Amino acid sequence: MGDGDSTDGPSSASAAFELVGNEIRAEILRVPSEVRRGELPPALAFSELRDRIDARPGSSQFNYHLRRLLGTYVERRGSGSAQLAAEFVEDEEGYALRPGGTLLTRVVAAMAPPDGGDDARVDPFDADLDCYFCGAAVRARYENRIFQLRCSGCGHLYVYTLTPPGVLAGDPGRAALLDRAATYLRRKYTTFARGGCPLCAGGVEPTIIAPDVVNWPGADRLAAVVRRTCDHCGNTNYALLGTELLHDPELVAFARRHGREVTDVELRTLPFAVTDRHTEVVSEDPYEQAREAFDTVVSALEEAGASAEDVVRTRMFVTDIDDWEAIGRAHEETFGHVRPATSMVQVERLIDPAMVVEVEADAVVDDD
Repeated sequence: MGDGDSTDGPSSASAAFELVGNEIRAEILRVPSEVRRGELPPALAFSELRDRIDARPGSSQFNYHLRRLLGTYVERRGSGSAQLAAEFVEDEEGYALRPGGTLLTRVVAAMAPPDGGDDARVDPFDADLDCYFCGAAVRARYENRIFQLRCSGCGHLYVYTLTPPGVLAGDPGRAALLDRAATYLRRKYTTFARGGCPLCAGGVEPTIIAPDVVNWPGADRLAAVVRRTCDHCGNTNYALLGTELLHDPELVAFARRHGREVTDVELRTLPFAVTDRHTEVVSEDPYEQAREAFDTVVSALEEAGASAEDVVRTRMFVTDIDDWEAIGRAHEETFGHVRPATSMVQVERLIDPAMVVEVEADAVVDDD
């Protein structure tokens, strides 16, 4: 690849691994990343960049590997192909990381132990939480880049998730470690719940799976698990329904009306988010869900002094239009004798990933 070539990045994951799978190229990426340290990407002269590499390659060997990285992870300033706008950097020539190279080096650095050792770990300690099932102390632990919260009595697993070792940077106390982990996990879960991958920004779709599929300790106490996997990078997350709904506007408003704030507290302090004690899977069948929804509508009408006969319009929002026949059958059984104006629309998703249909009904009741 020549100096003037420019691409947005490798054409595939395998191409990316091949591109950086070399000691000299890894060093070419590391050096400007360490020189930068919060500043705008510096431009290093050919000789300066080569002299900073531990392997000390010859000029021709270094030039070969540098050219392999040009246009993907590295750019040459002054070549007319620099990616950063000129007003953001000094008018200088040399070699610097492109945004893709900066992101790559940050990801690698993020998973490295902060003290430069071989690993980062914290032995189990009291997480200042009693188990919601047996009352024993819940303990926190960090090992092998996994942060976990687990009951010391019944063994129920509340949290088990990949967490960068940066949570240990600066040797925080146990309280600070819990706060850092809680902040990271909430951001991670919230991004997934909103349909995005927190690692690559790709889209993710929810799938409801049986708890025994994940084989967690205490999975028999769960009603359902939401699995989200990014099609682009493969990043996968498992969460309870309560965690998925944590930032739903209706839930947040309901909690505030009852004097509870749920948007800025630790997940472990919210029983509905870390247990399924208030979750029941009624049915995964579209017909059964629709019947349940329509029965709820009729019950609400009767409580308001109306009935199904007063309904003039219904709307059905479905996640799969192929379910129209089953859902339509449930609608016919409830409102067939009334024949209200009706519509069925497919939507990308509903508030609860387990829901496949949501219904609305308009009724007109005489004042008399």
